[in-house]
Amino acid sequence: SSKPIIFRKGEENGIIVERDHFENSIMLNQYQQAIDIFNRLWAQQYKQIEKQNKSQDVKNDIWVDNKISNIIAFCGDRGEGKSSCMTSFATILADDNVRKEAKRVLTFPKNEDNEDILLPSEKIDWLDVIDPSFFDEDHNLLELLLGRMYNKVQKIQKKREDDDNCNCACSHRELMEQFQKVKKSISTMTPQKDKKIYDTIEDISDLAAGMRLREEIEKLFRCYLQYARKECLLICIDDLDLNISQGYKMAEMLRKYLINPYCIILVSVKIEQLIDIND
Repeated sequence: SSKPIIFRKGEENGIIVERDHFENSIMLNQYQQAIDIFNRLWAQQYKQIEKQNKSQDVKNDIWVDNKISNIIAFCGDRGEGKSSCMTSFATILADDNVRKEAKRVLTFPKNEDNEDILLPSEKIDWLDVIDPSFFDEDHNLLELLLGRMYNKVQKIQKKREDDDNCNCACSHRELMEQFQKVKKSISTMTPQKDKKIYDTIEDISDLAAGMRLREEIEKLFRCYLQYARKECLLICIDDLDLNISQGYKMAEMLRKYLINPYCIILVSVKIEQLIDIND
């Protein structure tokens, strides 16, 4: 028999986050697929992180050449529930109580000893969902992401009375320095009408900083996770295709700068509309 679809007054058009009774969810199959994909992605990323920890000079060509993606896409037409599905899945990953509810009906990956191997909730740092409608020519995806991370750092710092005794591999000072490096590199990408270059070397230096941006972002993510005592940064981007003027640039930023082993990105998108977006 088919499952009933229940509508609650006032919630017909908004994002619905499912936290329990997953056996009645019409998104059950999508949650299961996303769990399996997340586990495969994190398994390969964890191997890369271990390799980098052993030798800071070791780099995996499959990441540098963008041959491996860390993006899970929730695709569908407008109003089909892709944003609700993405947000609910992020909640299953990052909220331990919701994960326990989901385990009653969903299959989570286990090892030979029948133990859960999916990354624990307490090891996942979930940033607030990013809304592309706020992007314009002066504010891009990377800047908004930096703002989200900085707000989390401020909250963490308030909870810690003495940063020197936090037993973090990355101190607050080192993290702030890395934030500054990334922000400086991002600024070189943004055209500045009033900026005048008087020195050719200065111009070349700015270009080099832009090229280093991906590496600097990877270092920032690593330092941020060490400071937050987490292992994976979960980034959610809702309706990537809705911002017609900036959608292409945002997709390019994902490909160029956010493909690294320290984060997994969840994106809700209408593929047909994304294909039609151009710069």
